[in-house]
Amino acid sequence: MNVESIVTRWQTYARDIPNWQSLVEGITPRKTGCGLVYELANPFAGCGESFAIVDMRNIKISEPHYHGEPEVEIYIALQGAGLVVVGGKEHKLSQRSPVIIPPNKAHFVIPDDLVIAVINVPCFKPGNYMVLTKSNASVGFDYDQFLKLSKIDRIETSEK
Repeated sequence: MNVESIVTRWQTYARDIPNWQSLVEGITPRKTGCGLVYELANPFAGCGESFAIVDMRNIKISEPHYHGEPEVEIYIALQGAGLVVVGGKEHKLSQRSPVIIPPNKAHFVIPDDLVIAVINVPCFKPGNYMVLTKSNASVGFDYDQFLKLSKIDRIETSEK
């Protein structure tokens, strides 16, 4: 799996989405600890990836979790911005920019009017989604960091 080429393909696709709302018309979202998840057909059929749009505009912080081997997750912002914490490291997410989350790495998001395209390689499997509720160093989750960030009213996500 060449993650860089997958990211490039999806960034090009995301750039050409004029209006993410048109992609989710008629699809009933699934309510999750990460916001509303709209599961969509992969426009690149047969490539072994799943595609969803996640609307995080009505949550303050996503639930911390990780995906087991071999699942890589890619976030690309379609609207807004956010702070994505992966294995304790903070990454600013802005429109059309990607954040790559390797398998077995804890992550959570502090959104700011954020809607993201989520690509899972290989396809998302619900049994691979592990919610974290306390520190777990083996996947890089620091519960104290999560609590500290969850108490901040607004994260500065724009580049200065």
